[in-house]
Amino acid sequence: MKISDIFKSRNVDQSAQSLKSRENAPRPEEQVEQASRSGQDSVSISPLARQLAQVKRIVAEDDLARSDRVAELREQVQAGTYEVSSLDVAKSVVSFARDSEFEGA
Repeated sequence: MKISDIFKSRNVDQSAQSLKSRENAPRPEEQVEQASRSGQDSVSISPLARQLAQVKRIVAEDDLARSDRVAELREQVQAGTYEVSSLDVAKSVVSFARDSEFEGA
């Protein structure tokens, strides 16, 4: 037996189990009907929705921090007080050259 055949049979078994669990689970309409009969409201948020909300929050925080930094640098440039570290520039040039060398090889 090939290794790929083992994975195929596992995927088929998993798909069959998943299908059975979906068939046995109450449909969303039934869940709503049951909740309305019992007088209870319920909300469920999927793990994916939670992750998306977290990503959205992180991106918003990053955008705010970035815009603050850009405004600060803009003020320094306009005031003529912006100073560039020659050491930082040299490190960036060397790093870029090293990375470009590996990409071209």
